[in-house]
Parts: sequence; structure tokens; C-alpha cells
Amino acid sequence: MAPKKWNRIFEKIQNKSGKEKITIVVLTGILLLVISLPTGSKSGQTETNENTQTRQTGLSESAKSYETVLEEKLEKALKKVEGVGEVSVVITLKNTSEKIIAADSDYSESVIQESDSAGGVRSTTQQSGSTSNIYYDTQEGSEPYVTKENMPEVEGIVIVAKGGGDGNVCADITAAAEALLGVPAHKIKVLKMN
Repeated sequence: MAPKKWNRIFEKIQNKSGKEKITIVVLTGILLLVISLPTGSKSGQTETNENTQTRQTGLSESAKSYETVLEEKLEKALKKVEGVGEVSVVITLKNTSEKIIAADSDYSESVIQESDSAGGVRSTTQQSGSTSNIYYDTQEGSEPYVTKENMPEVEGIVIVAKGGGDGNVCADITAAAEALLGVPAHKIKVLKMN
């Protein structure tokens, strides 16, 4: 029964004019294209899960504040310096981190020149623009796409060390803090630990 049905459909198509045949072929092509488009089933879910896992890992790593991470790194480095001994570091930040969000900008400009019957020319320039932030979807909702994150600037450092009373050790500690964190010497204070 099915072959007879298909034969009747093909006979009807053969009896159509050229324009009608082209229309049928185009519509069939569009239908096949729509059917073949992915529906975002498993591959989309896998990608979303990977993004979520990456974000969650980033969150757990950033659970310690930036300030604490810097303090620990500096303490670890200074403990290895000869004559320093036990050390404690306190860092003060000037501000918080700044996130640069990706944005989509649309700008257009048009110049219209008009001339009147007296020979005068008038020129009008129209400018328009818009900017919108770019977001991506997560399981929790949509979040802005961050292209860059500027970490906070270090305002000052206080270092308390057992060897902080020795001038040479104090100079070494100050030089190490300057090199590691890019802070000028006048913002670093080294004290002797009891």
C-alpha cells in the first residue's frame, strides 16, 4: 500500500509546471534542513556540564581571598631566606578586583548633504551607537562573559620576622617583597618578631 501512495505523489509532482516543481524542491530542502538541525540534546548538555565544572573549580580555588594567597606566597618565600626565621605577613589591598565584561558594540554614521535652489549646501551627520553586554547561559541562569580580570593593587605590606632586627636581613626581606609584588620600598615595613 505504501508504494502506491508514493507513486501517486510522484505522479502529481510530474504533472506540475516548472515553477511549482522548483517550489516543491525548495520547500523539501528547507524541511530536510530543519529536520537535520541539532536539538541541543546530549552534546549541549555535556558542554554545559563541563562549563559548570570548570566554573565550580574556579570558585573553590578562589575561596581563599586574593590577599591571603599573596600573604601565604610571600611567607613561604621569605621563610627560605637566610636569617629570616619565623615570619608573618599582612598585606593590605588598595581596591577590589575589576572584571572586564565582553560587549557587543553597534555603531553607525550617515552623512546627508542637501542643496537648495540658491546654491547653498547643508550637511547633516547622524551618529548612533549602542553597546550591550555578552552573556552565556549556565544552569543557574545567565552570566556575563568576562574577558579579563584585573586583580587588586597592593597598598602596603607589614612583615614581622625573627631576623627583622638585622639590617641586612631587613634589606633582603624588603627587596624580596618589592620583587614579588611590585610594591615600592616605602610601602613595605619590616618588624622584628618577639
